[in-house]
Amino acid sequence: MMLISGCRWPFGLSDSLAIHQSSQENVQVPDSPLYVVATGPESVSGLTNELLLLNSETGKTLNRTRLLKNGVIIWQMSSDPDGRIWIGYYGTPGNSSNSVDVFSPEGYHLQTLYTCANPGYGIHFADGYAFVACGGNGFKGGVSIVDLESLEVIEFIELSAEPSFLLLASAQNDDSLAFFGSSQTHSTLFLLYTEPFKITKAEEIYGSASPREVIGDGNEFFLLNTASSLHPDDPKDVRILSPTESVLVADVSLPARSPLWGAINDQKLYSFHSSQGAIVGDSPERAISSYDLITSEMDLWLLPDNWDASDMAVINDQIVLVGQPSVTAESDPIHGLYAFDPESGELSLLYEIPGARLVLQPAGE
Repeated sequence: MMLISGCRWPFGLSDSLAIHQSSQENVQVPDSPLYVVATGPESVSGLTNELLLLNSETGKTLNRTRLLKNGVIIWQMSSDPDGRIWIGYYGTPGNSSNSVDVFSPEGYHLQTLYTCANPGYGIHFADGYAFVACGGNGFKGGVSIVDLESLEVIEFIELSAEPSFLLLASAQNDDSLAFFGSSQTHSTLFLLYTEPFKITKAEEIYGSASPREVIGDGNEFFLLNTASSLHPDDPKDVRILSPTESVLVADVSLPARSPLWGAINDQKLYSFHSSQGAIVGDSPERAISSYDLITSEMDLWLLPDNWDASDMAVINDQIVLVGQPSVTAESDPIHGLYAFDPESGELSLLYEIPGARLVLQPAGE
């Protein structure tokens, strides 16, 4: 598959911004906003994390806000019904975090919340509340519930199972919230419905299941199994779960193993494949696949070896990947946002953004 270079975007990170400080004042949110978390070099003390507000139609950066950087990892960001951006910080080994930052749609810092430990596994919104998924100590997880009006933490729900529960991913569909993790000999799925706030179902699931991402759509959840490459005789690339039925509805073998990131567009599940997400067995091979949710038809597009992506989303009705091509990739290693065209099977560079790691377009945009 051919990589096409597009818009190269001059971009520099400033060392002058303090934590939570923004680069611009009186920012106007565009009709089609786009948010990117970028990690870039800093001359004095390692890395810096920033939240960028862009115009998705032009790629112009409208604001940059410095995020926490020391001892934290940013895996996900979310937007609430008011367009505010929520970022939870996962701690590094020996340095647990319980911080969640809330930003205005313009990118200005509004408040820091203190939730359960290591809130890096997704933040979801329903019925006037935020549900913050936390990894805890690796043996138990949890969910902090935040009132969206007062931004106060009002309740905590523990996620625990025998002999242990290591939270791996969370997701939201039209009916419920799902929290999925490993319990050593099996996997455990917790389902949570809003008010009253309690776990309504805890299901044990056997067989290979190691997701970095679970996608909610309709009344189903699509678990992307990064460990499928470890089980070539029975790969179970996608495990489809439905709370309204027998929980585990079906297992799907895609044209490639180890789906790492995914997005659903026009009734098709697109997956980025990389065995990087598996515990062992890393391969330089990368690919994008599609799975038609109606007809079950599939397709596959090969990418250059070691062409990596750290996120995948639907932006302006396009499949967009946050490309982090390795210096060993068979292409010019330009970090930024890439659009994938299923008709031509090509990736094209939308905007060059050094250090780009996450992308988000608020729902309804």
